Amino acid sequence: MKQKLLVVAAFDSQLKVASCIAREFAAQGWEFDVRVPQRHRNQVNERQVSEFSNFSSLSSCVNSPAGILEGCMGYSAILLMIDGMKIQEVCHAFYSSLADSGASRRPVLITGFVGVGLFDTYIGYQRRLLSDVLFLNARKDLEDCEAVCRTIGVEHGGLVVSGLPFLGALARPTSLPSAVDCVLFAGQPDVPERVIERLYVLEHMIDYARRFPDRRVLFKPRHKPGEKTLHKTQYHYETLRESFLKGVELPANFEFVYGPIKQYLECSQLFITVSSTAAIEALQFDCHVALVSDLGITEKLGNNYFMDSGMLADFADMYNDEYPELNWDWVEHHMETSGNGAQMVFEQTVAALASQGGRMSVPYNLSKLQHQSVNRIEIEERNAAVIRNPANMLAFFIRRSLKEKRIL
Repeated sequence: MKQKLLVVAAFDSQLKVASCIAREFAAQGWEFDVRVPQRHRNQVNERQVSEFSNFSSLSSCVNSPAGILEGCMGYSAILLMIDGMKIQEVCHAFYSSLADSGASRRPVLITGFVGVGLFDTYIGYQRRLLSDVLFLNARKDLEDCEAVCRTIGVEHGGLVVSGLPFLGALARPTSLPSAVDCVLFAGQPDVPERVIERLYVLEHMIDYARRFPDRRVLFKPRHKPGEKTLHKTQYHYETLRESFLKGVELPANFEFVYGPIKQYLECSQLFITVSSTAAIEALQFDCHVALVSDLGITEKLGNNYFMDSGMLADFADMYNDEYPELNWDWVEHHMETSGNGAQMVFEQTVAALASQGGRMSVPYNLSKLQHQSVNRIEIEERNAAVIRNPANMLAFFIRRSLKEKRIL
């Protein structure tokens, strides 16, 4: 009987990572099914599925632990490529249901994250540590995750530094080519977030195209207007152009483009972004990478991750074709460059299945961690209930105000 993998992914970026891992499992003789927890209508459309994954069919499920885990004991492993809070809820429900399952073995749980890093490092890792296998991008992530483990007093035997599974092997790139024919800018749904910042970026890329009329300048937003992604887009670049720059004539060499980023990276020599995992992907195609530093270097923008990388530059530098040199030591510390990420995840999963020996318990010494996660879920559920109910919210603020005035 063939081993089976259950893939759970909710948005395009999650499908992109999940499809690379599922493809490796299929190459090793496994079968797999894909479930998309429904959070919104038209959550992923056909274009996004074809662009970000190789999945031929997807099935929807209720966006709840019960919906995600329905029939899960029939699988050998479950890949949870969903947000951290939902991972925590699903893992808690999974372990709580084991006693009543009547099964002699349980699936191995696999988690990771889809970008170059986690915004909330401590809680992000803590939520994912409830899985048997946690794949990480680089040595830096391993160091951070092990620090979290030491802090909460757990030992996790399933950490694997795989790199982003969709990346191939990286070779030390060359310097900026003498002839740049094509420049690609990749936008993110909510980075930067404010209208004024997004307009600043758009206007400067248009100005860049005017300054270099012999270069093709491709401006690629993360998705088309109206499409859903994990991170909500409030101000789409094309909408901003229509609203604020309607009378501005675009240079003939400037173009909005959509579709798989790979096809544009293959023909580009220079890659520009504010902060995007695609910056790492661009290195694979021997593109010189410039991350816009004009808006500052902050956790909110996510470009603080790239400090000391040699990839940060401002538009004044770009207008003069002046760029810092890529720090390859930074690359090797912040990325796994072998290109065998999906294979590493598969091998760690097989090892977890072999070491499980039919145990139905929580993996490693994670009982304490599971208890902490239950408390966290209860707190966040109560907080969500307050926010959903205006009457509760009003009562909360009235009580807080009275307490501050020492009436209560």
